[in-house]
Amino acid sequence: MTDRVAQEWAYRWQLWQQLHEQGGPTGVPPQWLRTLGLYGGAQGVWVNKARTVPLTADGVGVTVGVLHTGAAYSDDLSADGLLYHYPRTHRPSARDCAEIQATKAVGSLGLPLFVITCPSPRSMRRDVHLGWVEGWDDEAQLFLITFGNTPPPRLLQGEEDERLFVVVEPRAPVKREVTARQGQQRFKFVVFQRYGRQCAVCNLQILEVLDAAHLGPTGGRLR
Repeated sequence: MTDRVAQEWAYRWQLWQQLHEQGGPTGVPPQWLRTLGLYGGAQGVWVNKARTVPLTADGVGVTVGVLHTGAAYSDDLSADGLLYHYPRTHRPSARDCAEIQATKAVGSLGLPLFVITCPSPRSMRRDVHLGWVEGWDDEAQLFLITFGNTPPPRLLQGEEDERLFVVVEPRAPVKREVTARQGQQRFKFVVFQRYGRQCAVCNLQILEVLDAAHLGPTGGRLR
């Protein structure tokens, strides 16, 4: 880790601590995000170019925060992570590509980023998660972002580690608005890496409606 990257890591960790000191990270007024420097735009991906361009050789900078409202991809968010779709907007394609590269740079440099979510569809408050880009899939156009105070051990790119993929695996459910399994976003991500974004039964290729599930014992039966 270079000195400049180490300084940016420390800066982002300091922002995270300041957010806690002010009563966060849940139920945060949106104006706090801009004041603290966690997020500074209306778009999904925010890159503080003035601060982060020197961190990258291509000059695109490094993503600081991403917004996930849940309006389009509500199932992609869980308590321990997020599947974040590549930006696809009506802006010039170079703008979207730069934001994708800036978000990849977060993972490559081992820096944290801030994931902004809405507690409910009409909420005027925001929840903030400290996230890490654990991997990306250009074919599926997805980032895997995991939440926590420590970075993932490695980037999930190309062929995933066999130890990370178990087809038959019982897991305890975690309660949120719906029942969700821990590590579900990571599992879904590596399923797409291994098998592509296509249903194994009906060959459906619409990513938004595809899901991934373990074969695991529940009540004496397989689900």
